[in-house]
Amino acid sequence: MPAEPKFEIYKDHVGKFRWRLKASNDDEIASGQGYESKEGCMKAIESVKQIASDAKIFDFNARACPKCGVMIRADSNYCDHCGTRLDWQRPYE
Repeated sequence: MPAEPKFEIYKDHVGKFRWRLKASNDDEIASGQGYESKEGCMKAIESVKQIASDAKIFDFNARACPKCGVMIRADSNYCDHCGTRLDWQRPYE
């Protein structure tokens, strides 16, 4: 039977509590900041579990120009093709 995804809590090199989320193949797929207490770390895990399913996805690697449709670098403010002012891409819905 394959392993299930899991949250692990551990102490880092400066004594703070941290969490990491591991996939069923044991690859680390997410991690959190350092917390002074184990309780704070556990609260953070619960928050991640509650809000992650509702989180929107933003793609900052590329975006399409709303006027001409050409894909533009994510750090561009203007379309290189038609000159249109660009705003960040909306989250996928």
